[in-house]
Amino acid sequence: RRVARRGAVAGRRVPVDALVPLEIEGRGGLDALHRRAFVAGPIDDAITGEGYAYRHALLRDAGYASLARAERATLHVAMARWLTEVAGERADLVAEAVAEHYAAAIESLPRLGASDLPEQAQLAELAAQWYEHAADAALRLSAHDAASRLFTRSVEFTSDEARHDLARRRLRLGEVLAASDDLDRGIRELSAALELAGGDPPTIARAAHALAGAHVQQIRFTTAEELAARTLALLADEPPALRARLHAIHAWAVSAQGRSDGVLGEIDVAIAAAEASGDPAVEVDVLEHVAAARDELGEAGVAAWEELEAKARAVERWHSVVVASRIQAMFLAETDPIAALARLEAVAELGLAHGLTEQAGWADYGRCEGLWVLGRWDDALEIGLRAIELGDRLGYRRLSFRTWVVVLPIAAARRDAEMAERWERWWSAYASYFPAAPSPYARVLHAAIGIWLAQARGDRPRPAAGDVAEAVIPVGSPYFLNAAETLVRAWLDGGRPEPAAAVAQRSAGFAAEADASRLMRASTALISAWVGSSDEAARHALDLAREHGAVWWELRALQALGDPAASAIARRLGVDPG
Repeated sequence: RRVARRGAVAGRRVPVDALVPLEIEGRGGLDALHRRAFVAGPIDDAITGEGYAYRHALLRDAGYASLARAERATLHVAMARWLTEVAGERADLVAEAVAEHYAAAIESLPRLGASDLPEQAQLAELAAQWYEHAADAALRLSAHDAASRLFTRSVEFTSDEARHDLARRRLRLGEVLAASDDLDRGIRELSAALELAGGDPPTIARAAHALAGAHVQQIRFTTAEELAARTLALLADEPPALRARLHAIHAWAVSAQGRSDGVLGEIDVAIAAAEASGDPAVEVDVLEHVAAARDELGEAGVAAWEELEAKARAVERWHSVVVASRIQAMFLAETDPIAALARLEAVAELGLAHGLTEQAGWADYGRCEGLWVLGRWDDALEIGLRAIELGDRLGYRRLSFRTWVVVLPIAAARRDAEMAERWERWWSAYASYFPAAPSPYARVLHAAIGIWLAQARGDRPRPAAGDVAEAVIPVGSPYFLNAAETLVRAWLDGGRPEPAAAVAQRSAGFAAEADASRLMRASTALISAWVGSSDEAARHALDLAREHGAVWWELRALQALGDPAASAIARRLGVDPG
């Protein structure tokens, strides 16, 4: 009876060596339970050694319920201490169990306390420490769901008076949530950590950097810029290494709004500070933001992402590895879209293997766009809608929006009014997240979206304002090229050739650059064919589109030529052959 009752504190399995801390003399009682088939075994464990398991959970529960509260609390503390001792340097393997024993001891404490037990506050701090230890161990295994749960428990057991510990634990929780689970909740935790950080510059810097990065993913670029600038001013007297990440994220937030003022100079400051820090993790984070900022300015080449991936792999910074590999796949798509799809699939698998849910979603966005270009529209919709659902569920607004501008052209071409209504519901829910003053990039996209929605509903689209032509910038992404083409076609159909001609002229300049992609040149030729009614330009667009495998561009070039072969492609895409 004593073994059945006290052994229940150990859990479903009772280690033989735990009999002493459970105040059970000898193993005779355990052998008796085994002979009578109340327990099964022996079952070996790498840490706790030989043990026996209750054959039925009800027997264990009955034994546990028979213990007085003070007795339970005492035995849970004894088990926690014993596990810590036997695990030694392998504490990662028992950290969660130790934390659970301290938590159970708190729950079991009698109201009047017990003289032979630590104070409740001391037990709570021990539980918080061990939950944090267990969360760290989970992160090393890329078990983000477990880490999130364990950091949450650590926060729950941390006293409000322990501000430094609470700030650190909420910061760690926020970082995990933002990367893999719930961006909105992650932002709340990061904001709380920043508020709790008080006069601790390292925690302030880390929390502000993580929070600014989260705001970027929710398209709150202005908020991210202001937070980074405010924190940099606050930490002006701190070592440059502490401010390196903040300079880099600030440069990215500014460039993401279509501005270049001061960005390159700040990039140089961030890189110099990161290199001087001697911390590879800082250098990798800075390189990631710097590459993103340069990408926004149209100055990032594939070499920058290759460098980032190599350095990130060397220090196992898997988030940066996945980001860099994904961007390289997007560069590859400019020359070999089929190979890019295969690489993006591998990127998605790598992201999920390391619990990086958001990055797996971004890989799906890339696959959606690639499949759209190649004319596999049903597959593109399936993967794209999955990425949008993920973005909506976990708060990744930027991921959702970017995928929508690939899905909407399909809806427009197929006259899918239901998809248009779904977008409008999305936009009404999230419009407030977008900058009040749109960048040129955003102006082009939102003007195109208005046309796509009208087409999806079967309405005659209303052409955009003529000054939007000036906002067309050299962005080679297929969705942006298609947005500019959409504006041109609507202007021409609406009897307004001037802005269409302006875009044709701007596009020709972009396509003449040495680094212009094949699809960018195909788009320019298509626009020229429409504006100048040129069969020669249409044939050039057709040749480039076929060389690239860009079926949507091939179809419209054939239509411009009046070629009857367009009908078969239109039917394959599920659009009106007319």
